[in-house]
Amino acid sequence: MTQPNSSLVSIIGSEFISPYPLEFNVETDWKGNLVITDNNSKTIFTVRSCDKSFNRQRLLMDANWKPIVTIEEKDWTLHKRWNVYSGESTLKSDMIFTTKEKHKIQILKTRVNVYLAHNSEFAYDFKLKGEYGKKRSAIYKGHSATPLAQLKWKMINVVYVILLGE
Repeated sequence: MTQPNSSLVSIIGSEFISPYPLEFNVETDWKGNLVITDNNSKTIFTVRSCDKSFNRQRLLMDANWKPIVTIEEKDWTLHKRWNVYSGESTLKSDMIFTTKEKHKIQILKTRVNVYLAHNSEFAYDFKLKGEYGKKRSAIYKGHSATPLAQLKWKMINVVYVILLGE
């Protein structure tokens, strides 16, 4: 029997954790939605745009179109910022986490700090580091140098393949 991985962390829900690498395909459907599928073309997630007023919003839904989280880009901020809320809510009480780019200008490298809703933003809970040229990103807990998850992508006929896992 396989021992549980002690580095597994659940932010949105334990049903979204996998102890082994997964491969996904990301495509855009005819409505402009992002559709994330497995290698058998079975839909896993859909991301739909639902912009409101001054904020750009995205709704992440499961295969049955049940809302998982609302992702809202905050306009008029010095560092690009996104707030993530439970379900279709945008109430502060339903916020799960917020992200903030580490630097105002990021070229070919991405550095994003993630703050859980209860955090005061003085110390980030997670960080995402990505390098476009190397087509990879990693998620780290706090100041750890050991990644919790790694993402690698490649372009195949304008379809992105994302590999998650250690």
